Amino acid sequence: MALATHRLRAGTNDEEGSMIGNNEKTGRWVRSGVRSLALAAAGLVIGAAATQAATITVSVWGGGYGAKWKKHAAEPFEKATGHKVIVDGGRSAVRLSKVKATKGKGTDVVFLTVHQMIILRDEGILAPIDPANVPNVSQLYDFAKDPMGGGMCPAITVLGVGLAYNKDHFKSPPTSWNDLFRKDLKGRPGYPVLSQSYSPLVMTRIAELNGGGIDDIGKGMAKLATIKDRVQLFRIFEILKAINQGDASIAPMLNIFVRKDPKVPLSFAWPKDGGVGVVNLACVTKASKNKKVAEQFLNFYLSAEHQARIAKEAGDSPVNKTVPIPKGTVYNMVTPDQISRMHHYDATKVAAKLAGWLKRFQEEIVAK
Repeated sequence: MALATHRLRAGTNDEEGSMIGNNEKTGRWVRSGVRSLALAAAGLVIGAAATQAATITVSVWGGGYGAKWKKHAAEPFEKATGHKVIVDGGRSAVRLSKVKATKGKGTDVVFLTVHQMIILRDEGILAPIDPANVPNVSQLYDFAKDPMGGGMCPAITVLGVGLAYNKDHFKSPPTSWNDLFRKDLKGRPGYPVLSQSYSPLVMTRIAELNGGGIDDIGKGMAKLATIKDRVQLFRIFEILKAINQGDASIAPMLNIFVRKDPKVPLSFAWPKDGGVGVVNLACVTKASKNKKVAEQFLNFYLSAEHQARIAKEAGDSPVNKTVPIPKGTVYNMVTPDQISRMHHYDATKVAAKLAGWLKRFQEEIVAK
């Protein structure tokens, strides 16, 4: 378009010279008309530049999930919009530390569990969304529309922590968190390190079951300490391998990471009194240089079409209330019935207490 504008202006000079010599009035008319066309062309050039494809960087979970996410979230968005998505994948604790250290620079959208996201909010790293740019928020369950308050950002999926177990080690599926502490387990019990996103929430539940709670986490630490000589502390995937191989018997695990597969020993069960609820959010950083495109990505992510696709392909339980659980899914997904029985905890309190809890976990559980 810029080249066409240049040619138009060059042609104008020749036309003006001949027209002035023959008819000054006509020449003025031609000059005026050509200048108008040139200005219009320049406006089109500016408009084209304004709508050029942008690049956004999204911080999201890595590993096998990250590969699926890239294929079924990033790539469809790129195809639909022409924008480019750079995927910055990794463990949540590492990504949280990175976004904190950089104050969000170099990251446009970050995916984290709600109590981790609150840490970024309190650091002033996140920007509230513009509702006009994310209208699909209106289609979400109420709990997912604004989990942190203040119009900051929506939930993008709901997960639950239940019990991953080796079905060959149990006569019937485990039904209680107390099964972690059974003395007759054929393999080791597992527990996620406290820096793992969902681990503090499970610790809160264990504390509740032993006379404590979010304001008395020590009861949970003390209970876990009773098996510290045999518990396998883990991050995520190593415990699944250990359970399948029979080295471990049982461990708290996010539903999304255990598929329904009758050919392997690894299975999944919800405690009878309900799992521990985990809400994952996606937020835009203040440092984003492409906030509108980042919000466009959020709106795409919350659409019924995408929520259905990511549920089917990656096992993310939908927060768009128009999207049903996929039939015949191989994932242990969070059904509406499970949502109603989930144990949720005050994410602001968890975020405020986490540093102290991490210190205690290191001293009371990790240290020998």
